[in-house]
Amino acid sequence: MATSPSTGPSKSKPLSLRELQTALYTACRTNYPLDKLLFQEDLVNLKVIPDNNVEILVQCAQALTNQNLFRIYTLSGRLAWKVVKEDDAAKYVLSKTYGACFVHIFHVEGED
Repeated sequence: MATSPSTGPSKSKPLSLRELQTALYTACRTNYPLDKLLFQEDLVNLKVIPDNNVEILVQCAQALTNQNLFRIYTLSGRLAWKVVKEDDAAKYVLSKTYGACFVHIFHVEGED
């Protein structure tokens, strides 16, 4: 007798995109120091994203960037992220106008 997918022992309910974002952020905060540049393989190695799906990973990273919880960097032409503490991210929630862009650019330039 076959079991239905909803009652099968090997599958649990998939996490929503929002839940995956939270899980990815939490895993990054738990496993990496805040000053570490995280590359795609670092995020994949956390085993948060189902099937290492790059499209879902990018969606989560973009959402976390939009929430100011990740900052985007490039190093030798490679895309990377740094995790931002929640209280620091709240400081960047100004507006979606030039002010927010200026603050972000200023912060990145000041990191060199």
